[in-house]
Amino acid sequence: MRSFVTIQAIPTGKGKIRQFVLYRWQLTLIALFVSAVVVTMALAGYYSATVLVSALEAQRLQTENRELAAENDRYRQALIVLDSVRAEQDRLHRIGRTLLGPADSVPELVAARAGRPEGDEQLEEYVKRYRRDAERGTGARPSIKPVIGVVTQRWKENGTDHQGVDIAAILNDPVYAAASGVVTSVAKKEDLGLVVTIEHGEGWSTLYAHLNRALVKKGDAVRRGTSIGTIGMTGNTTGPHLHYEVRLKGEPQDPSEFFMD
Repeated sequence: MRSFVTIQAIPTGKGKIRQFVLYRWQLTLIALFVSAVVVTMALAGYYSATVLVSALEAQRLQTENRELAAENDRYRQALIVLDSVRAEQDRLHRIGRTLLGPADSVPELVAARAGRPEGDEQLEEYVKRYRRDAERGTGARPSIKPVIGVVTQRWKENGTDHQGVDIAAILNDPVYAAASGVVTSVAKKEDLGLVVTIEHGEGWSTLYAHLNRALVKKGDAVRRGTSIGTIGMTGNTTGPHLHYEVRLKGEPQDPSEFFMD
């Protein structure tokens, strides 16, 4: 059996015919070399394809991460808004108990209105119980709740700069002066609607806002318990209520601390 292969190179034109003799072991080496080259190229191609796929996947993941980060930011913003809405809903729910149902459905109003006077004579007796300057020795200090109703927003509630209290009440119910004094202003304001301001002396003053009517005028002297106006919905308001402020030497105070009756 022959152990070699003869290869002839015949030129197409004039020239010398060349002849090569390759032994079997040389052919084996050539075959191994070619196989190694083919395998190496195949592995290089596979590696390049794998790197390319990994790069594309990494790019896709980066894009998804950016989109998810943006979506998370939108969710955080939405949660902040929802927290604000929830706080506002809680406040409106308290007001809604008065607005959306009859007065008899609100236990606090039922209890507060249980002793409400009927007729002029009873009204006079009712007002007299608020005139306690001498008995209490409070002087100019406000000392009564100015309307029969339910406090729906307290002083600086939920971290706000709310400088008074909101008291939900029945439309056109009377509003009473919290202490004796002189009416210094009866005016309409954009947010607070119809407002009455009273100076009580010793640095004390009170403000009554969102009134439907004012029953006093600037310069009037009033006593504690005098009806100075009626509950309304003037100005920026979602329902009938009184916005009530107490100030001492111009500094806002928590009005609920002066509800002694």
